[in-house]
Amino acid sequence: MGVKPGDSVYLERGKNGTLTIQSGKTVEKEHQEYRINCDKVSEPNFLERLIVGAYLKGAYMIKIHSSTRINGEQIEEIRSIARRLIGLSIIEMSRNEITLQVFIDPLRFEIYPLIQKLSVVSSTMLNESMEALFKLDAELANEVIDMENETNNIFWLIRRLLLASLESHTVAEKMGLNEPLDATDIRLVSKNLETIADCSVRIAKIALDLHLITHEARIITEMNERELEEIPAFDQLVREVVSKSLEALFSRDLLSANKAINLREKLDSRVEAFMRTAKIPYFPAIAIMLGIIAENCASIASVAFDLVIKKADAFPSNE
Repeated sequence: MGVKPGDSVYLERGKNGTLTIQSGKTVEKEHQEYRINCDKVSEPNFLERLIVGAYLKGAYMIKIHSSTRINGEQIEEIRSIARRLIGLSIIEMSRNEITLQVFIDPLRFEIYPLIQKLSVVSSTMLNESMEALFKLDAELANEVIDMENETNNIFWLIRRLLLASLESHTVAEKMGLNEPLDATDIRLVSKNLETIADCSVRIAKIALDLHLITHEARIITEMNERELEEIPAFDQLVREVVSKSLEALFSRDLLSANKAINLREKLDSRVEAFMRTAKIPYFPAIAIMLGIIAENCASIASVAFDLVIKKADAFPSNE
């Protein structure tokens, strides 16, 4: 098998009681390489998306090559994504080939702390985007927009690690995923949190536009004022639905999960009423973002329900 003195080997424990010895190269998939011909890549951001796709697919080596020369824009695109993706580095560079390598050992990660980190960043972005909207604070809005890359990077890392967990029971156990279905739940929750962060960025951008409009006009019309007065009520409701859904997930609290789903319905009705009465184009867009956030929070609460119910009785007796 090509194993030499000093190499790492791993014991893979099967559910039927079997033990399999694997070399480090088998577990870490160091042989997996993905090649990209950049001669066929001309659209903006296309090369970056291909690299992200290879990263998510689990490649440990990504080679970008050209029959002539990799141009300056492509090099900058490669450098930009290499700086952003966790564990990705340029290890070789020539005029017609650039080699990227992923330095990530799945056995050193636990998935739940990453989910908790993503939840903290996403909820912070939402809270600050709503505050930026209410106060028309351009500086705070820009801070939210700057945080987008952080959520994307955590989300992409989680997706890559989940793929590794599905391919190795040992890796799954190290990450704290005891059942295959856990990986499906975590992927859904991570996507929900990433969507909440995306909606927060859109709200922050609307806050920037409104700040610019009111700054140039030096006034806020009476119609604007009435609609802006609705924002604090939405802010309080959104904070509560996010808080209850995350509390349900991390504390396995069925009551909080039920509360989050009920709050989603309450927020939905407020959003629908707001869309019918809003006169300025920006405000229906805000309402849509809030509706999407509520939907994703309800999804997180539903996952919390499933996680609790499949492991034990909902309310076991004390007998």
